[in-house]
Amino acid sequence: MSFTSKQICSDSQAALKALSSPITRSPLVQEGGEAPEELARYKEVELVWVPGRCGILENEKANELTRHGSRKQCHGPEPTVS
Repeated sequence: MSFTSKQICSDSQAALKALSSPITRSPLVQEGGEAPEELARYKEVELVWVPGRCGILENEKANELTRHGSRKQCHGPEPTVS
C-alpha cells in the first residue's frame, strides 16, 4: 500500500486540537474524527491550521458554504443536513 500525504486545513485551532486529542467526550467531535481516521487508513493525514480570512481559496469557499447553510431555514425535525 502506497501512502502519500494529505492535508486537512482548518482555521479553527479548537477543532483541530479536539480532533487530535486521544480522549474525546463529545459525540460531535468523535463523529467528526471518523472521516480523517478512515482516510488515514489509506493516506498519511496531516491536520493543519490556516489563518482565517486571509485569501486561501479553499478556506474562503468553506466559509461561504457555512454562511449559506446557516441562513437556510429548517423544516422538519432537527438536526438537519442540507
